[in-house]
Amino acid sequence: DGTGTAVVTLPLEVELGAVVSLRAEAALPRGDDCSQAHGLDDGQAAHVRGGLEKAAPPLPDVIHLRATSDFSVRWPGYPARSLPFVPHFAFTFEGINGTGAARLEIVAVDAGGGEGVVELVEASKICAGDPLRPGCMPALPASGAPPADGGERVHWFVRPSALGRVRIVVEDARLVGGAREVVDITFLPAGRVALKLEDIDDSGMGSAATAPLVVRGRSHRLSVQVFDVADQVLPASTWEALQLQVESNDSGLEVRRGAEPEDITVFARAAGSGEVQGLVYNSPATLLYSNRLRVRVFEPFDVAPRTLALLPGQGFELTVLGGPRGSASGSARTEFASSAPGVVRVHPRDG
Repeated sequence: DGTGTAVVTLPLEVELGAVVSLRAEAALPRGDDCSQAHGLDDGQAAHVRGGLEKAAPPLPDVIHLRATSDFSVRWPGYPARSLPFVPHFAFTFEGINGTGAARLEIVAVDAGGGEGVVELVEASKICAGDPLRPGCMPALPASGAPPADGGERVHWFVRPSALGRVRIVVEDARLVGGAREVVDITFLPAGRVALKLEDIDDSGMGSAATAPLVVRGRSHRLSVQVFDVADQVLPASTWEALQLQVESNDSGLEVRRGAEPEDITVFARAAGSGEVQGLVYNSPATLLYSNRLRVRVFEPFDVAPRTLALLPGQGFELTVLGGPRGSASGSARTEFASSAPGVVRVHPRDG
């Protein structure tokens, strides 16, 4: 424009990763234009024209621009802001996209100062796939998928050294139009572990001592939640650092672990009753146990015979197979109903 300022606009439909070169050139002004603009007389105008004829134009400049996604930061358990206090582990903070020249800064939040809550660990001290290497520190990976366009990634390794809250600021100063990322993270020990079966409605059980009933041969997803001492949920991707374990005290209940940390199921192998319990390790080497989840396993419920042909007035006794047995609390009982009471009625037999 007239001020010598150029405005660069990136279209929304541009392909990520595309590179474009901007070339800027400047030409020398014409002597007559200078004379008219400044009201020079003939002598002054001739002097200007002579000077411009001997001058060389300035060299052009070239700027290379690459289209990328917005700069963002990921960490273990993203976007959760509550992480466990595990000083024997580092947390990987990953800057995605941008120019690859981002910088991470630790800012004081608590009275003790942010730098007193965490410290940066050099990449050379991280185990990086070799946990048996002497003196190395394991690191939890950042959560989230890698950039789709193969953009630049930068990693920092943050180790908690004291309980508290810290503000982490990541900025890519070379990214045109990029905003810095600011996140407050708390590092606190685990305070509570809660277990329950996800697909079992326990709202009507009335008492915590009442065990959920499951059928032999079926799997039930186990809901596991780990809370810190401030009752904030700790993400499942950090359970590795807490060494979460979930076990059963009965061979009839089998605890199965899947590929993901939260993929835990309880398989009812045999009829009976057993307990499932979890534990985590707080630093330093303090055990924290979950609630004891008592589970009762019964055989598949059925009645025999399945098909009847009766004469009017004739009765027949049905045999109940499997299923939960009656209990004093009334949590397990067998009920019969007829879809056509005017044709067939069912009379339960006492005892």
